[in-house]
Amino acid sequence: NIETNARKAGVDMFLTKPVFASTLYNALLSVTGIDRVVRAPAEKKIRPELAGRHVLLAEDNELNREIAVELLQMAGVTVDWAANGRIALDKFLSGGDSYDLILMDVQMPVMDGYQATAAIRKSAHGRAQTIPIIAMTADAFHEDIVKAEAAGMNGHLSKPIDPDLLYEKVAEYISSDHA
Repeated sequence: NIETNARKAGVDMFLTKPVFASTLYNALLSVTGIDRVVRAPAEKKIRPELAGRHVLLAEDNELNREIAVELLQMAGVTVDWAANGRIALDKFLSGGDSYDLILMDVQMPVMDGYQATAAIRKSAHGRAQTIPIIAMTADAFHEDIVKAEAAGMNGHLSKPIDPDLLYEKVAEYISSDHA
């Protein structure tokens, strides 16, 4: 284990990538021995129009999920997540009125994003037809985008996630034009 070997060599703190600002801040406090509570400077809102919004993120890959959650939270978005399409469907059906948008990975276990989206669109839920659903996939070929649209998805985001494109797509689909 790399971390174990590093600690044996005298390393005081070990950070894994990607390193988020809050993780780095807490690590610096720890290794410098500062034991009083110091507030980090308030982070500038990246996209003020996203603050206060609520997104359901369906993503089975822990690293991708952590990155997406951190990026969205930096913009003031509340994020609820699901590790597969079945859980995402259940969360939407039980609390769909609170979500402004769904970010849906297309390749997940149990129920993939295409199946989950189709099930959402076919459900009797009041927002089944109107909630924006954005596909997230490493595949950005034309046929992948067409498949996402055929399943009922409104848009497409390529992975790895580009923060600017993430904010742009989320802002676009939660605007009054799409809500």
